[in-house]
Amino acid sequence: MENKTSGPKEKLLIVFESQLGDLLMHTGIINAIRHKYIVTLAVQKELVPIAKLMGADQIISFDIKKIRQSIEYRSAFFDTLRKESYSIAASAIFSAPLASIIAASSMAKKRYAYLWYEDSAIQKKISKIIENAKKTQDINEDGTHVNVLEIIASYFSQITGIETDYKRHIPNIEMDLPDYPGLKKGKYLLYITDTSAERKTYPAIKLIPELKKFSLRHGLELVLTAVKTNTYAENEKGIINLTGKTNLEDMIRIVNNAAIAIGNDTGMTHLAWMTGRPVLAIYGGGFHGRFNPYNKGRKIYNYMPCFKECGWGNCSNKQDGVGKCIASIPADKIIHELEKLYEDFLQ
Repeated sequence: MENKTSGPKEKLLIVFESQLGDLLMHTGIINAIRHKYIVTLAVQKELVPIAKLMGADQIISFDIKKIRQSIEYRSAFFDTLRKESYSIAASAIFSAPLASIIAASSMAKKRYAYLWYEDSAIQKKISKIIENAKKTQDINEDGTHVNVLEIIASYFSQITGIETDYKRHIPNIEMDLPDYPGLKKGKYLLYITDTSAERKTYPAIKLIPELKKFSLRHGLELVLTAVKTNTYAENEKGIINLTGKTNLEDMIRIVNNAAIAIGNDTGMTHLAWMTGRPVLAIYGGGFHGRFNPYNKGRKIYNYMPCFKECGWGNCSNKQDGVGKCIASIPADKIIHELEKLYEDFLQ
């Protein structure tokens, strides 16, 4: 039930130019502040199906290519935002600089930008056009990264004046969706094979044969999904390969109705966790501790000497183009964790 406050609510605009997973992680905080604010999300048009799950009062979509290339489109979009007369406009955490420019152009009474890299030239320019540039503490004393949910809570506490304990606002999404054609709810193991970056993607060719055995043992079908097509198991018996064949609405249905899911550090794996699926996430060293917010389910990773310093972009310890911390995880170890997860789920 939504909390009530006296007087009219203020209007808050949050602008996203970020990955699907980063967008999803704001779900908890949005629900935490809606008792005081009418919350509008401005998102890339491709992400509207995900934004609809997050509990916002309004969604405004934009075409990122047209924002950059068309003066007419950009002008009309900014006019739309200005007519709303927002009290506050803010770029979301980890969004690219364009989100901050959109927030600034909304002409809200108060405008905020999340500074991801304070020393970059573009961020310095943003600090000049937006009056309240913020950066929260993102490194713990021991050198590990602060959990992404804690960063979101801290940032929006600065903006809204609402103090929130991020652990009380773990994102949660409940959906009752029809089955995807050819799949039956609770009767398949879902393997989310890709990520936004190859360097943090576990080699599917190592894992698929073991997942097929797991599925047979438990009377499940094995379903593969990814944005890009994976031809490894295109015609293999016992595997339903949907990689490259589904849109975002399809993926939401497939994730929500899986019996159990396994995936890399990517948005769809996070969505599986948020919908209550038993999920196993395969992690590497990059920003370790920041993007693994699971309070249920399991995660697996190899700790390596380079772990704390790893930021993915400068990874010098790769194996076949993937971080060695991920690539060197034995497939049988992953299956062992998956068995324990499924056993817990059945109990």
